[in-house]
Amino acid sequence: MTKKTNTIIDKIVLQVKNNLNEKKKSSSTIDMINLANKDSRKVISLSERITQKTLSDSNVAQIGLIAEIKRASPSKGVFDKNFDAAEVADVYASNGVSGISILTEPDYFLGSLADLRLCYENLLLNYKNDRPAILRKDFIIDSFQVYESFINGADAFLLISKILEKNQIVELMNHGKALGIEALIEVHNKKELLQALEIGAKLIGINNRNLDDFSENLELSIQLSKEAPSDVVIISESGIRTVEDVRKLVEHNIDGILVGEAFMSGGFNHKNVSKKIRSFMMVE
Repeated sequence: MTKKTNTIIDKIVLQVKNNLNEKKKSSSTIDMINLANKDSRKVISLSERITQKTLSDSNVAQIGLIAEIKRASPSKGVFDKNFDAAEVADVYASNGVSGISILTEPDYFLGSLADLRLCYENLLLNYKNDRPAILRKDFIIDSFQVYESFINGADAFLLISKILEKNQIVELMNHGKALGIEALIEVHNKKELLQALEIGAKLIGINNRNLDDFSENLELSIQLSKEAPSDVVIISESGIRTVEDVRKLVEHNIDGILVGEAFMSGGFNHKNVSKKIRSFMMVE
């Protein structure tokens, strides 16, 4: 059982469950495990890419960047549903991002596993194993989705503390470990952060967005990150739109940032996004 949030997330999770039930009519979890066991692909560590922070021209960045491919969101509506996900991923990769986050939830974010698979195949073709790590961002509540993530090219997957019980997070993390892929544990408050640390999470995302009213507060990342030991990789998520925002996080030793809307809003412009990526990563 997932946790109730009394937000729109409850509707999204219900739809995720319905979609999962439909998928399981044609493929069982055992089928997914068998497919995963046949796949010997190389997995790229997202946490290592974040801490390395090396740009494509070998300059060392000030902060690791996970750039997001997102067509829409419940709070902001549709950004651009017609772009080619592989082309966007190539722009991100050519500018030296640490990771690429791909929204795969279809009903509220207009994402798809096809986007994930296409990006993986194109990045592997063009960058081999020098590619950025790929994060599957979705409402993952079942081991079926973990295997599905691996089969379609994800190196890491998101687990949202707000919707999962502690034992569920541990179980899903362990499924990922067995495959060699990392779980990014997303937290929204100190209680969730301390729980993530207690279960041994080494890759934690702090979501600056209040899911009750969609307000954003970068101070949340700054304050919560002080509770984490130095061997935990901390990613600040949501509300990061300007160089000033990034500079504030760099000053407080945040390891990485996840940025989507700043790149996707108003339609994807290759030149503008490339310039913004470089300014974010090399902020002084």
